[in-house]
Amino acid sequence: MTSGRIWFPGNPWPDGHAIARFVWSGRLDDRGLWFDLHLESAAYDAADRAAGGDDDDDDGDWRARNVWTNYHRCTLSSTKWRSDGGFLVGTAAAPFDPGQLSGGEFRVDPLPTGRAMVEDLDGDDDDDRPFNVYLLGHDTAADHRLRFQPGPRGAQLSWTGRLALTYAGASEFRHTFSAEVSGARFTGFEITPGLPPDVARDLLAVCTTAPTRFRRIGARFVPTRLG
Repeated sequence: MTSGRIWFPGNPWPDGHAIARFVWSGRLDDRGLWFDLHLESAAYDAADRAAGGDDDDDDGDWRARNVWTNYHRCTLSSTKWRSDGGFLVGTAAAPFDPGQLSGGEFRVDPLPTGRAMVEDLDGDDDDDRPFNVYLLGHDTAADHRLRFQPGPRGAQLSWTGRLALTYAGASEFRHTFSAEVSGARFTGFEITPGLPPDVARDLLAVCTTAPTRFRRIGARFVPTRLG
């Protein structure tokens, strides 16, 4: 069973928020193999409700409980709002090695160190982002760093990134998030609709160093062993 927490340093909940739902999926298209992630937090004030807390206001949106609770919960996802997000993990030129997944870091949608702005990103708008986020409205997430480690009941994922409150008109990545997920299980690489089965099989063979670790079930290549 997947569990974990997500933190937004400086917000009204220093202990973070429980993760209510997490999905680690993938897809295979004519460019290669992709990872997709979907994370939903519990309600921002779930711990307050359980403890009988209040919603005292603080200065500034980032520190104001009533602002956060107005937006209920966070969704950080490459799949909720689009079908072509996520990040490329294997191509014919650089095949995906499942054995190297453990401990390796993926850096996705990077930003320069120090002060960074939305205009520093590649692409024109949020439609080009690998991950979209609903935080205090539809904001912008970038500079993701993801590490997977094997665990007894699934992978352990450490995920960090930077946030700009673009819904409120900000353009600077002033804030960050970090998430720790336990028990994450990869659902496999879904074959893009319209891709012939023989082409999909040939693509898998060249886009991973270990195609025998995957078996086809319906329209998906499911791992027999990963990491």
